[in-house]
Amino acid sequence: LGNLVDVPVSEAEAFAHRPTNPLDRYMLHLLYQWCTQVDEAYASFNFHKVVNLLNTMTFTHLSSLYFEATKDRLYADTPDGVSRRSAQMTMSAILGCFRRAIAPLLPHLAEEVHEFLPSKLHNTQPPPPSAFQIDWLPHTEHPHWNQPELVNPWNRVLILRREAQRALELAREHKLIGASLDAHIELVVYDESLWSALVELTLNSAELADVLVTSRVTLRRPIPDETTHLSQSSAHSLQSGEATVSESGEATVSESGDKVHLSVSSTAFSAGDEVSSSGRSTSSTPKSLALEIVVQAADGQKCPRCWKYTTAGEYACPRPSVCPQRLYTDFRVCVILIHLPNRHDRTRLDECQCQRYAHSLSRGGEEGRAFETVGHSETM
Repeated sequence: LGNLVDVPVSEAEAFAHRPTNPLDRYMLHLLYQWCTQVDEAYASFNFHKVVNLLNTMTFTHLSSLYFEATKDRLYADTPDGVSRRSAQMTMSAILGCFRRAIAPLLPHLAEEVHEFLPSKLHNTQPPPPSAFQIDWLPHTEHPHWNQPELVNPWNRVLILRREAQRALELAREHKLIGASLDAHIELVVYDESLWSALVELTLNSAELADVLVTSRVTLRRPIPDETTHLSQSSAHSLQSGEATVSESGEATVSESGDKVHLSVSSTAFSAGDEVSSSGRSTSSTPKSLALEIVVQAADGQKCPRCWKYTTAGEYACPRPSVCPQRLYTDFRVCVILIHLPNRHDRTRLDECQCQRYAHSLSRGGEEGRAFETVGHSETM
């Protein structure tokens, strides 16, 4: 709800939106399939299945993937930027389906969501007085959501994401990075199905960096004879005891100076294989090198707005910096608005500002305590 305060269109117009961002398109496909399953479960009075579907969508697809990957677009892009609006339109569709799906099971929550829904999102003016006076799940009216051709490519990308997260965790263990945004990931793709998936989805490096939640991603194909060289290096590392074998048995990890290397076998990306709910392939094909992941600390300066590390030239952050005085001023306004007794005044908050207040408080020290003192005294 907070991210939809400034959406300039109605819910029906958001439903009709056709995003070009690959992740937004994939989420709409998942939403279409989810709505179909929820509708069928309600029709058969299978309420426990509805609860399972709600939990799966909330924790697996939204919390751990979509919300994590769209934070940067929502909080750091310009308010009317194309990528931010695309994420907002997709979230509007998700919220529209969710508030309808939970109504029979959580009527009071559905009524509260209906009450606090931004006025522009209501399809009729004045809006209906109750959440139970709106239409049912709208997926059948929007067949463009359903894009099954995205499933196999995204399965491979999500497996890549899982392996990248393991590599990031290894980098943390070796004290190379702190948060994932401190990292620069280099991906050397040997597997043809994975490379084809990335090409088919038209995922560029910036969008892939958002999916992996890192500052930068460098994507390339291997140079001639590189496969042989890396295979020999991995074998030598295993013999010398410098590497460890992952729990899945599909990767070997070795440390080289200020970088962490993770080599992923082809069984994880086997074309046409089913993918289990944990994201693991069920293939039994022989192993060969499919992906090399190299994690190192990102160079450059940390952007005070998006917290990504950028360098001059090609990777320079295009977003404006936020000066300390602006942080101080915005914080005073934010605290006053948060404590206003009239809930309608709270809609004046700006999400990008809230991100800056959190950043200013996270720095702690005398400055953070001064902010807290000022905010408290202004709201008494």
